[in-house]
Amino acid sequence: MDILFLVAIQVAAMVSFLFLKSKRLIEVISVSVLIIVLALSLNVALQLAKTGVDYAPYHCFLIDPLGAVMMVIISTIGLAASFHSVHYLRDEFKRGIIGFRRVRQYFILMQLFIAAMLFAVMTAYPTLMWISIEMTTLSTAFLVSFYNSPSAIEAAWKYLIINSVGLLIGFFGTLLYFTPEQTHAGNGFVTWQLLHASSSGFNPFIAKIAFLFVLIGYGTKVGLFPMHTWLPDAHGKAPTPVSALLSGVLLNVAFVALIRFRGVTDSVVGSNFTAQLLIVFGTLSIVLASLLIFNQKNYKRMLAYSSIENMGIIVFATGLGGLAFSAAILH
Repeated sequence: MDILFLVAIQVAAMVSFLFLKSKRLIEVISVSVLIIVLALSLNVALQLAKTGVDYAPYHCFLIDPLGAVMMVIISTIGLAASFHSVHYLRDEFKRGIIGFRRVRQYFILMQLFIAAMLFAVMTAYPTLMWISIEMTTLSTAFLVSFYNSPSAIEAAWKYLIINSVGLLIGFFGTLLYFTPEQTHAGNGFVTWQLLHASSSGFNPFIAKIAFLFVLIGYGTKVGLFPMHTWLPDAHGKAPTPVSALLSGVLLNVAFVALIRFRGVTDSVVGSNFTAQLLIVFGTLSIVLASLLIFNQKNYKRMLAYSSIENMGIIVFATGLGGLAFSAAILH
């Protein structure tokens, strides 16, 4: 019941915002919803820790330990961002920069953004994970362009186009993992479990090509070099709480997809192929971000390059494997 309630309460909040006329009530509901979501996420994580078994309360949900950790991180940072948004938008409202309509739009899009990230790490289906991550692109594009300045609109279009093209490449890679036998066995919907169970009969060459597409596609969302170019602009123009969600959560949600596809690929071709790719992309991201950060004068752009560098460190450590992978998850 936890999972359905978690989804239902965020949908109800987004719908209710459309009809509310009180700014104070919208603020209270937004923060309250995320307090409940955090409590439910902690409950799911505790259940999984006690039983040691993946939590699958309904057909389309499958929460493994990594998913449970990500749920807690998403809801924690989401709550902090929502709480900060209250004071942030009040100040903008008082100065006449935004009106009530923009405040309501902001909280609707933020709830949609957080809900999409939660669903991405909870779903049992790779295709639904892709749809959820694409949904984060659509919701945050409007948040990046929140102030409607020419530079903000340009950053939003850049973010939308680069990420949509990247995720389209990722979707093509996702489809390459599917075989007619898997699709038939899953009644049209292939799950992560089914991918792992049937990986022994997968063509190694196709698996390598598929992972390359997935790495480029989801790597765009992670902010890896050379697909990182959207990130400094989007961070620099988005409202500060949204920028925090982009850095602290969204990049990691896309990285979870990479980890899961890597597990499937490694069971087909071994770990060396994916390890080498992750080490190369991780190293390039670390070096590039470390050099470019010196030329930045804007603090939010500096933090954006810091995010690229840190995701590079995580990807590099994941490529090394072993204890380094544990450190990457902790990081």
